[in-house]
Amino acid sequence: MPDVCHRVHIHQCLTRILSRSHVRFLIIYFDILTDYCILYNYLRQVLCDSKCLSEL
Repeated sequence: MPDVCHRVHIHQCLTRILSRSHVRFLIIYFDILTDYCILYNYLRQVLCDSKCLSEL
């Protein structure tokens, strides 16, 4: 499922769940990372619920 590893999905999931200013900072910070699959898995466990992921 490589499509779920793209950063756009991470951004969409973050912005759906949280819209606070510190989240925008996190998105900018995560944007410089290279391994989006690891980041995606982390966010899925910590932030993203199944409803959010299913809507992506």
